[in-house]
Amino acid sequence: MRNASERFRAALVICVCFPIVLSCSGKEEPGVEPSLAEWIRSNAHPIGTLDPAEPFDDLAPFGALIGEARVVCLGESRHDLHEQFLLKHRLTRYLVEEHGFTLFLLEESFVTSEKVNAYLLEGKGDPQEILGESANWFAWETEEMVDLLTWMRGHNETAPEGEKVRFYGLDITDPLAGIEAVLRYLGRYDRPYRKAIGGWFLGLDLFSRLSWQETMSRYSALSDEQRAELNENYTALVNRLESKGPEYVADSSEEEYERALRFAIVARESQRLYTSGSRTEGGVIRDRAMADNALWVLDRTPGERALLWAHNAHVAKEEIEIVVPGVMETGPVLDLAAHLEEVLGEDLVTVAFALGRSADPYVRLPRHEPGSVEHTLVGVGIPNFLLDLASAPRKGPVRLWLDEPARLQMEEGYVQCRLDEAYDAILFVHEGRRTRPTRSAILKFRELGVR
Repeated sequence: MRNASERFRAALVICVCFPIVLSCSGKEEPGVEPSLAEWIRSNAHPIGTLDPAEPFDDLAPFGALIGEARVVCLGESRHDLHEQFLLKHRLTRYLVEEHGFTLFLLEESFVTSEKVNAYLLEGKGDPQEILGESANWFAWETEEMVDLLTWMRGHNETAPEGEKVRFYGLDITDPLAGIEAVLRYLGRYDRPYRKAIGGWFLGLDLFSRLSWQETMSRYSALSDEQRAELNENYTALVNRLESKGPEYVADSSEEEYERALRFAIVARESQRLYTSGSRTEGGVIRDRAMADNALWVLDRTPGERALLWAHNAHVAKEEIEIVVPGVMETGPVLDLAAHLEEVLGEDLVTVAFALGRSADPYVRLPRHEPGSVEHTLVGVGIPNFLLDLASAPRKGPVRLWLDEPARLQMEEGYVQCRLDEAYDAILFVHEGRRTRPTRSAILKFRELGVR
């Protein structure tokens, strides 16, 4: 159990999903250039409350920042910070109620979308049970997410048809239910082909019900020949669906066919991720696939505005480098938002989150090194605020700060990038506590040997 637990912890660090990390005092650190600190104080827009139910008067600067952008990405320093989650919940309500956003996109398994929408739109199922059914919900299997989905359901009960919120997962790491749906589709509309592929190696038993990090561990035991076979089989499956599209649409429907094809594409990209030659390569595959899924959703919902939740490492609009000391380092890579910007341009706004200090023994953070974004922001003296980076001067200490590669926290490590090229704004939360795991998440922690 100890070895399994250690492997699981390492994988969670890599995939920015681990709920327990290192502490920082949160005291003001020396070394911030005075005129830079003064500019931040003068341009910071205070956030008066994190309570999602409170009025939105203090969020007007956020509304001005997003303007008419179709897609707004909200990052986070960690997946498990209660205070950042509360503020993101509040911003979600604001965008839905005041700006007409109707699409909620999440760094979560694509194939979970239908069950979540059955709850949001029709009240079917229980949100806590839905969260617990997918291995990918590990990061989001919290009381905070239950509260958010419960609010969305309440909103949809009274909202007119064109204002109801719908959910879409973007991730490719838990495709099993989608693969099974594709096989059922072929069994109905292409029985000879379904029978022909009955003996194919599809790796269905490789997917863990606990977490996709465990799935990754299982894939690591495959031979090179098995990896190649999986990729060939899933590529052939997608090719079959694409080549016979008109026939499938005629026999089923365009909606049913598009669903099966998208599930097959997600499964193919999932195989590419799990059989990739390195962590960096796998991350590049994953981010490109998530961007492709987001664009697929946007293409099918013309005129609708979308809010996208993901880690800071996924919502940067320029090349980033990821450094987790002792675990992984990447060269320059393009992430989810960078791929989206190639298509959306100014229709995309991205906001990173920064955390000042821990207020919880279970949330332990690395010391904010001089030069890091958090080191610069922690001494401003405003508890929670929005900083619009577009208002920065074109020269002087502020410009030097923005032009130098910046370090922004990512779990036990950091994302390095040019700050105002990567993000349009930063939301600073001065302290953080751990999110509250649901009952099923606690059971998963125990089974995996994680506190």
